[in-house]
Amino acid sequence: AGMTAAVTGLFIWLMLIHVSRPVLSGIFLVITGLFTVTLTIMARFVQTARYRAMRLVAAQKEEARMLRELRHSRDKLLERKRQLEQNNRELALEIKLRRNAEKKLQESESRLQALFNTAADGIITIDEYGKIETINQAALKMFNFPVAEMIQENFSKLIPVLNDSGNHSDFNNFIRETLNQHNRRRELHGRRKNGDLFPLSMALSEVQLNDRLLYTAIIHDITARKKSEQRLRSYTAQLARTNQELKEFANVASHDLQEPLRKIRAFSDRIEQQVAGDEQSRDYLNRIQSAAERMQQLINDWLTFSRITTNAQPFSTVDLNKVTMEVLSDFEKHISPAQTELHFSGIRNIEADSQQIQQLLHNIIQNSIKFKNNNALKLNINGRWLPDSQHENNGQSQNNGLVELSIRDNGIGFDEKYIGKIFMLFQRLNSHSRYPGTGVGLAICQKIV
Repeated sequence: AGMTAAVTGLFIWLMLIHVSRPVLSGIFLVITGLFTVTLTIMARFVQTARYRAMRLVAAQKEEARMLRELRHSRDKLLERKRQLEQNNRELALEIKLRRNAEKKLQESESRLQALFNTAADGIITIDEYGKIETINQAALKMFNFPVAEMIQENFSKLIPVLNDSGNHSDFNNFIRETLNQHNRRRELHGRRKNGDLFPLSMALSEVQLNDRLLYTAIIHDITARKKSEQRLRSYTAQLARTNQELKEFANVASHDLQEPLRKIRAFSDRIEQQVAGDEQSRDYLNRIQSAAERMQQLINDWLTFSRITTNAQPFSTVDLNKVTMEVLSDFEKHISPAQTELHFSGIRNIEADSQQIQQLLHNIIQNSIKFKNNNALKLNINGRWLPDSQHENNGQSQNNGLVELSIRDNGIGFDEKYIGKIFMLFQRLNSHSRYPGTGVGLAICQKIV
């Protein structure tokens, strides 16, 4: 720009001083050439500057693009870092949970192993081909085998009902039959190492583990129970024979033992008529009649006692109030209703043998009258369900549980040290001359209860 101004100034100056035209033309050509060169140089400079500017702009754009990419990459790296940190936290938590689960699993396995080894019953795990996989100490002791002789042995070695050949179809049939039993339990015989057979009860369960089917047999030695059952059957048969003999004896006693007593009393009555004036003879005869009557009462009471079991009737609903009033009516000649205070409380209807309940209340009320000590009879009867057998249905107690009957009177009572004696057969706390009786009444009551 400075050179252009200088050339222009020179040209003007030459014009002013009237330079000759040829010179001026030469100068003009020189100036024009210089101007052209200058313009060319300037054009190249401008082009170079523009090119540099364009490259600079392109570089700036590229730099901006790279910066954006760097920022994007940075953001992605930060996000990836955040995800990795989150994954690390989750992985650490999962590892912790898994370690805790593994620890609990190990503890559970230890407990199960302890239970397995200390269980009182034998526990044997069998595969689907009848091979023993595990066996606990109780089973080893039960069959008297060492563990080395049991693992991978066939189950038929312990259970003789299976084919000793270990036939797979026989084993499957045995498994299916056992699983179809009630509660998947059956009784059969086991075989010890020495060949002895013993009765056992076996409960069987099956479990699918991946592609394997396993069976667990829980075995209980029932030798003691079988012996007890055999003894019980023997005792039951013996008791049945004894009851039959007792029943036959009762039939004999009801006729053959009482017949002589009836004759003694009959002939005593005739003799009494013949010795009407002989007081000593009459006294002897009265003693004979009294003894015969007491003997007959003893036999009757004993027969009543013996028939409680043999003549028992099915249970039915019994109204305690009604039965008590019927029993009191039987004693009207001994005590009038005006001399009796009767109170009921609690339940009044129970399920029982009506004849035995009547006999029970008859004996107790008879004792209450006998020992009332010249006072008006006060009788309180209370019935309640026992706490451990109470049943509720819409707030109402049901009469299908155990019932406690409490009977209280105002009699003379007795010393509690004799509580065990008064319920024994033919046992009395008072003399017969003061309070008549046979000592059988409360024994009958206890047997009924």
